[in-house]
Amino acid sequence: MKTVRFILIAASVLLNGCAVGYNYTLFMTKSNFGVDVDTRPPTAEVSLSRREVVIEPTFEGGRTLPVFAAFKARNTLASTFLFGVDSMFAGGAAATVLSQEKKKGPADNQPVGTPEPEDNGCQENVPTGILCLSATPEPQGESLRDMLPWPFNWEKTTIPSKGKMKPFVFATDTTFGLKVAWSGTAGQFPDSIKVGFNRKEFAFAPIFGKTKDNIFLVGMPPFLAGVDQSVTVTWNPLSGHDIHHVQFFATGAAAVNLARTQFMMDRRDNILKPQTQDGKPESVTPAP
Repeated sequence: MKTVRFILIAASVLLNGCAVGYNYTLFMTKSNFGVDVDTRPPTAEVSLSRREVVIEPTFEGGRTLPVFAAFKARNTLASTFLFGVDSMFAGGAAATVLSQEKKKGPADNQPVGTPEPEDNGCQENVPTGILCLSATPEPQGESLRDMLPWPFNWEKTTIPSKGKMKPFVFATDTTFGLKVAWSGTAGQFPDSIKVGFNRKEFAFAPIFGKTKDNIFLVGMPPFLAGVDQSVTVTWNPLSGHDIHHVQFFATGAAAVNLARTQFMMDRRDNILKPQTQDGKPESVTPAP
């Protein structure tokens, strides 16, 4: 049953001209902080683990479309027990914004929407997530779909241009606590058991292009997702406990606007920058 399902999905993707690494970007992460036992694929972990993968085209000059992922785990044993995780997952213009230092000024409070290539042209250091190429890119070598006989290769691998439409898949799956899942294939035994924090992030984003002033512009939809979670347990049962959970998920203009907020910049700094003893991010001087 699984084989038939995979063949149907693969055939659907091929017939619709979707080629990962050519006109689509595949971006995935998997994080585990605790116990992860699974039969698909066979896994048994009691650890802090993180997996990240991206498959996307490389254009002239070795340039690629922007993606951004970050993960941080916190665990302390003192007067209180603190367990926490921070995660960010972004692509397109939202990833470009998050990778830049926050600039102070009046423009900080202005919403930016989804950047259009016409607005900023090909200026450098402009967070559009757009690449400017000297010519229309053509695949080098052959994709799996191009090697298939007719009618499976009726549409060659190309980057969609103006007026074209392609599907965009963006999803996350977060578990904090205990999760036991059954599919029935393992009889009375569960297929997976997860204890602690487990999160999967997935994006299958189409790449679009257009010609403007003898320059070919390529980009992909902006997307942004993340989680900020912590649990504080005191040794004194009368003091109570604290559970903090924030989760966000956005695409398009909403993703870019969210990436520009002070909230997101603080989250990014909390993950990427070293912290002082009071838990605040240290100031980091860029390397020359």
